[in-house]
Amino acid sequence: MVDSTHFERVRIVQDKGIETLDTLPPEEEGTKVLTEVLEASSESLFPLQGAIGYEIYQTLCSLDQIA
Repeated sequence: MVDSTHFERVRIVQDKGIETLDTLPPEEEGTKVLTEVLEASSESLFPLQGAIGYEIYQTLCSLDQIA
């Protein structure tokens, strides 16, 4: 889950081995945890985008009930 008040806590997990058919050097292969959004691939960002969209939807629905 994504806490909309603490986006700085978000981490993106990316599996480097499935992005290429080439053999990667040992220091580049495997799962990497990224803190910089701009370093992540679009496939790795998709779950984060979905969570942010859900959070926005929940916020808008709660504001609609108040008004």
